[in-house]
Amino acid sequence: MVDGAASAAFRDSVSVTFEVNGTEYGVNGSAQGAGCPSMTPIWADDEELGYGLKADISEVLAYGRSLC
Repeated sequence: MVDGAASAAFRDSVSVTFEVNGTEYGVNGSAQGAGCPSMTPIWADDEELGYGLKADISEVLAYGRSLC
């Protein structure tokens, strides 16, 4: 698990970001469209599902949206 901080910014729409080691990653398409890099490099695999499927980030998205 990567330690970081979720945040949200109101631009054209809600952009949810996640900051790790000084880099702000875009969690959703709005944030990535605003220029934040994709969080794919830090997105953990879901070990229970396997096959390279990624961990559920719905709680991160919900928390980020609640900040707006």
